[in-house]
Amino acid sequence: MIAAVTAPLHFYQLSEPRSVVFDEVHFGRMINAYTTTGEYFFELHPPAAKLLIAGAVKLGGYRGGQRFPMIHWPITNVSPALLRGVPALAGTLIPLLMFALLVQLGASDFGALIGGLALALDNALLIETRLLIVDGVLLAATLASLCCALAAQRAKRGRLAWALAAGAFAGLAVGTKLTALAVVALIGLCGIAEWLRDRRAAVLRALVADGAAFAASALAVYATAWWLHYALLTGPGSGDRWAPRTGDWIADTLHTHASMWSQNVGLASGHAY
Repeated sequence: MIAAVTAPLHFYQLSEPRSVVFDEVHFGRMINAYTTTGEYFFELHPPAAKLLIAGAVKLGGYRGGQRFPMIHWPITNVSPALLRGVPALAGTLIPLLMFALLVQLGASDFGALIGGLALALDNALLIETRLLIVDGVLLAATLASLCCALAAQRAKRGRLAWALAAGAFAGLAVGTKLTALAVVALIGLCGIAEWLRDRRAAVLRALVADGAAFAASALAVYATAWWLHYALLTGPGSGDRWAPRTGDWIADTLHTHASMWSQNVGLASGHAY
């Protein structure tokens, strides 16, 4: 029932409006950089979700040519639905993931249904996930990581697979925005609570194994996104001013993170919208 509500809401007339909306003016340029121009840019957040969207757009046949100079600029050289497809899919999944999470937390099927439908019908969330912006991917990956982590704790078989999946989704979430580190902390607290309920050595060993698998998977996804970021952005660009490249992969990534942190904490002006 949730899927029957959320899928049409996200995909019906996804190409409307056929012009650049809000922060699509920024993310459109980044998609161009990843898919066609290779222009090196600096952004306040990690690249994972942007790369995911760029990959889908590239597979969908986009070969460049669409400009994103300003809000309201017409989108004529690519289907707007192609640009917004990954965020719309994430938005479709968010209510379903909330349903699964609520069931895992002990809610009745009816209660979980109400929770899922509430997210499916939330106007702000719906608008956010019908545009070329990354917050939908952030939320979907966060919920998926929580669901998989809880499934790992309760699994009698396949516990390692659930822990690896939880880590991969956490890596995607943190690789979208660093605020998703909160989900890593929350999953850690869940593990501590599990051990406090049952302090047997076997439980501790299982939780340590879960943590190791989770961390390895999360780091692999997060690091792969940064590797792709540098591999695709080989040309000169505005990013050379904020996070110049030296060629030593790891050092460049650390320097970029330092720049991201300083720019985020230094934001003082408000947003026009």
